[in-house]
This record gives sequence, structure tokens and C-alpha cells, in this order.
Amino acid sequence: MKKIITLLIITTLGTSWTFGQLGPKPQKPDHRPEILTDLEKIDPRKVESEVMAAVKEGKISREEAQKKLGALREEMEKNGGFKRPQRPQK
Repeated sequence: MKKIITLLIITTLGTSWTFGQLGPKPQKPDHRPEILTDLEKIDPRKVESEVMAAVKEGKISREEAQKKLGALREEMEKNGGFKRPQRPQK
């Protein structure tokens, strides 16, 4: 009986020790992959309306559209054609 109890205690402590160790942290990507093509960078307003229409028709998913629209709006912000809304000060 003492052997079984000591075996259970040792295995419990051993498993808690192995599961308690930290695993490797996931690495963050160093750079953002290029989402837009050169043609899309030239006329981002036109591409923005095409992406919105494709979402309404169900050709692309909302997540893909969010990534593409975010990249388009960043490009428009660089060129001065789009301003993101700012939260008003309290």
C-alpha cells in the first residue's frame, strides 16, 4: 500500500513539474507582408469600392477585406487622401 501511495505522489509531482514549465514564446513577424499591388497603390479609392462590393456579393471574407482596406487606407493616409477619425478629448 505504501508503495502505491508513494508512486502516486511521485508521478503527481513529476507531471506537475513537466506541465508547469514554460514553453517557447511565439515569434512576432518582423515586417508586415505586402498586401497591395502596385496598381492598387495608384488608385486606392477605386480599389476600396471594389473590395466593398466584393464583400457584399460574398466573393471575399470580411477578414480578408479588413486587411486589404486597412492597407488601402494606410496608403491613402500616406498620400494625404484619407484622414482617420480622431477621438475627441474629454
